[in-house]
Amino acid sequence: MDYKQKITSLLEDPSYRRLARDPTDSTERKTTLLLKKSTLTEDICKQLRLARSRPPRLYGLPKIHKEGVPLRHIVNNIGAPTYQLSKYLAGILSQLTGNSAHHVKNSFHFIQILESLKVQSEGLMVSFDVVSLFTNVPIVDSL
Repeated sequence: MDYKQKITSLLEDPSYRRLARDPTDSTERKTTLLLKKSTLTEDICKQLRLARSRPPRLYGLPKIHKEGVPLRHIVNNIGAPTYQLSKYLAGILSQLTGNSAHHVKNSFHFIQILESLKVQSEGLMVSFDVVSLFTNVPIVDSL
């Protein structure tokens, strides 16, 4: 199966649907209105607005370690209407992460945590290979 067929089959997942029209301009307008209503300074709002934005781009990276070489879908949001705002909010929220005992910094930190665990003889450690994690999260239950 070639790249184009694999991307097409990813998009056949019921989590995705074809839109009647491109929502980019509408999202750009809504983002601008949201920024105008905010308490952010005009200078910051100007930095966060993106004129002539474009829709996010989907592409797939091959998982060469898996049978059949499936694709991991990536959505490139650079240039999208909410890109600058998302970047700004990520900067604010990043200051709040890492302060919990349950925070994992990276894969090396995760391995350290696993090595320090003591699994009892009747215990069982399980690992799950999740497929399309974010498209399969039950939204109502999550909220």
